[in-house]
Amino acid sequence: MNLKTAFSAGLVLLISVMFGQIATEPMLMMQNTMHTDRISSISIDSLQTVLLTSSADKSARLWDLSDGRLRQVLRPPIGLERIGRLHAAALSPDKRFAAVGGHDEEGGLYVFALDTMDIVFRKGALADRINQIEFSPDGRYLAVGLITREVLIMDSRDWSLVAVLEFGAVRVGGLSFAGDGRLAVTCQDGRVRIYSNDFSSFSQYRFSGDSKPYMVRFSPDGSKLVVSFNESFRLAMLDSLHSRGLL
Repeated sequence: MNLKTAFSAGLVLLISVMFGQIATEPMLMMQNTMHTDRISSISIDSLQTVLLTSSADKSARLWDLSDGRLRQVLRPPIGLERIGRLHAAALSPDKRFAAVGGHDEEGGLYVFALDTMDIVFRKGALADRINQIEFSPDGRYLAVGLITREVLIMDSRDWSLVAVLEFGAVRVGGLSFAGDGRLAVTCQDGRVRIYSNDFSSFSQYRFSGDSKPYMVRFSPDGSKLVVSFNESFRLAMLDSLHSRGLL
């Protein structure tokens, strides 16, 4: 059975196979319409026409928001057990690229060109597994948050590394770009850091007690931030321009 036949039969040949590593021999995966494990992230384009989802089932999927139908399945290299599970995905605002990442032996990042469905860029040898991925609203930058230690900022024109935001052994939570290019990052040390649009400086807000901020989102006008928490079912609202609490 050649690769073309495998696809038409509803099977996908993927490069994989040793425990703890990306496989070196083919693995067969059933081509299901829906995800078969938890969905780890969602992302939409700027015109809100396409939805990208990633999952622990080791796939990412593109959906048409006009009718809810599946457009395409993205499958980066996988392996046995957890190797290949996707923790994060982001769709570029212009729908040109889909970036996915998660659990392999190098915490690898994969970028797909959606016109050809080819992997056009991969970055491995990371300090930890990927936890969050986010494109800037203009599509210029891609922020890649690792579970601990770093957030990498890449230029989508050539995928070069622009900046590395360092956090030591602290667990990194969420990422969010404002329309003006500022980047908010939450960490389990109780802080929300708001970086300038050139990533050279930041302001910060620290929550009291043992609060562990997790996900974060800018309001459409960039003036406010909404933050969720790991340890409790609550939300907080911040003034993003003056780094002070509102709610």
